[in-house]
Amino acid sequence: MLGANMRADTDPFNNNNYASTDNLFGLFVGQDLNKPTINAPYLMQGGVGMPDRDYYLSDKKEMAELRDGYKDYLEKIFTLAGMSDPKARAGRVFALEMKIAAAQTDIITAQDAHKGNNPWTRADFAKKAPGIDWTAYWTAAGLPKQQNFIVWNPETTTKLAGLVASEPIQSWQDWLAFHRINEVASTLPRAFDDAKFDFF
Repeated sequence: MLGANMRADTDPFNNNNYASTDNLFGLFVGQDLNKPTINAPYLMQGGVGMPDRDYYLSDKKEMAELRDGYKDYLEKIFTLAGMSDPKARAGRVFALEMKIAAAQTDIITAQDAHKGNNPWTRADFAKKAPGIDWTAYWTAAGLPKQQNFIVWNPETTTKLAGLVASEPIQSWQDWLAFHRINEVASTLPRAFDDAKFDFF
C-alpha cells in the first residue's frame, strides 16, 4: 500500500515543496545529476501532514499550538469518517508522524543538491534501508524494473524503512486511512472540506 500510493509529487529543486508529500516517500523524475543525458527517479522524504519537521519538533509556542490544532483535526477526520475510537486513532497517527518527523532530514540539508546526490541501485535498498519489502514496494509503485535511483535523503530513507518494520501495523493503517481521506477531502461531503480548510 505504501508503494501503491507513491506518485511523482515532489521536487528537490523547488524549496517550497521539497518534502511536502503526505506519502512516506515522494518521487521526482528529472535529469540525472551524474548522467545528464538520461532522466532518473529521485526518492525524497515525506510522511507528515504538516508542512515540515519543524512543525512537529520546534519548541516555539506557535508550533505547539499548531500541533494541538492538528491533533484536533486528525480526530475530527476520523469522527466524520465514522471510524471507531477516533481519539485513539488520532493519537496513533500523531505519534507516528512525530517519529517520522524526527527521522527526516532538516530543511537546510535537504535543500543542498550536493548532499542530495546519492545514487543507489535497486539492490542497495534492501541492504541500506531494511524494514520494507522493496521488491513489493517498487512493483506497487509501478517501477518493477527500475534499477537506478537517486536517494535525496539517504539517512532518512534508512530510518523511515526502519519505522515501517518497528511501528505497529495498526498505526500504519490509521496513518494510511487519514492521509487518503485528507487527500480527497474536497470531493467528500462538505464537512470534510470545511474541516481541512479550517485547519490548513
